[in-house]
Amino acid sequence: MKEFKAECDQLGLKSTSMLAGFEMYRDSIEKVIAQAKFFGIKAVGCGWIPHNGNNFTREDAVEAINIFNKAGERLAKEGITVFYHCHGYEFRPSPEVTLFDLMVQKTNPENVKFELDVYWAFHGGAIPELLLKKYPTRFIALHIKDMKIGQATGEYSGATTLTSDVAVGTGQLNF
Repeated sequence: MKEFKAECDQLGLKSTSMLAGFEMYRDSIEKVIAQAKFFGIKAVGCGWIPHNGNNFTREDAVEAINIFNKAGERLAKEGITVFYHCHGYEFRPSPEVTLFDLMVQKTNPENVKFELDVYWAFHGGAIPELLLKKYPTRFIALHIKDMKIGQATGEYSGATTLTSDVAVGTGQLNF
């Protein structure tokens, strides 16, 4: 970690965000804070919520909501923002709304933000531009990539082959 920071400093690069594993949010939030402070980072994200195979459930979403709210409150005291990076499986419908909607609606908007991965949102059946309009204050970052024409959408695995990613503007998404 020290060597990486030294290399970044030597090259004049500044880290602005980082990812931490879900388990770190749940079990080791003080380590997340220490790493973020070491690098001078103001936004720490999570890119995956563990779940059973291809079945991200409402219970998984509620557990994540509770962990992100707790972590968000703790990190906010240090001037650090928590964000979650979607991977498609969160767009599974539940009785009231999608599980992504549930996560946005039940996390504290002051302490928990989101990174919209337009590919994964589209893969899960959502329309990225409508999500941005629906939740205009909740996204602090976008992950921009396009999906190969013919790639199936509306499924909740959070997994595709790397060959389904294509150059922006050459695939299915409306850029």
